[in-house]
Amino acid sequence: MSATRVDFRRHNGFVSPECLDDTLNIIGVGATGSNVALAAAKMGFTRFRIWDHDVVEAHNLPNQAYDLCHVGMPKVEALEAVLKRFNPEIEVETNQCYFTAEEHGDDLEGPLILTVDTMKAREEITNCFEGNILIDTVMESGLGFDHGTVNIIDCTNVDDIQEWKNSLFSDEELEEGPCGLRICTTMVGMVANFMVQQLCKKYAAQKTGAAWTPKKRTALAFSDQGLDLYQT
Repeated sequence: MSATRVDFRRHNGFVSPECLDDTLNIIGVGATGSNVALAAAKMGFTRFRIWDHDVVEAHNLPNQAYDLCHVGMPKVEALEAVLKRFNPEIEVETNQCYFTAEEHGDDLEGPLILTVDTMKAREEITNCFEGNILIDTVMESGLGFDHGTVNIIDCTNVDDIQEWKNSLFSDEELEEGPCGLRICTTMVGMVANFMVQQLCKKYAAQKTGAAWTPKKRTALAFSDQGLDLYQT
């Protein structure tokens, strides 16, 4: 009797695992990155390449994809366990380290999810994907307690790259939220799932030969009225 496999038929009409055959690169597998990985796996991605130097701590559990049993483990190893628990057919290339352009730039090929903590890291990673035809899509996110942003960057588009560079600022200018209001799992989920939905729309468009023309920047914010969405 053959082993039971994950059945993706419920969303095959949108995008099937056969379409999602690229390796998904994720730099930073904390709140947004780990949830992007799990959502992507549930959509049918089976190959991941991930970077993070950190270990899982108890305060990570409410907003990241990890469980109590992962506390103390390197995040990349814990995420590999989470993904394979969902689908044993998944393959994960783990890198327990800071991503640097010099050491890891040549490893990038396929879609790139950028969810690092610092502006300095974002700037350095830009040097890896600027003009790189092997990286077909870059998605970057920013996160606050009740708001988040998603940027979609075409690596070969000079205007996209310049606009992205102009949006970067120094880490000293980065405002930190008040204690107890720094990050919330509801917003993390919204941002991570939005990124995966956009990525799947890209592959679905490729399957049919349709154009994929996403908004370059999306901002999501919780308000008294519900969820506000702004796109440009």
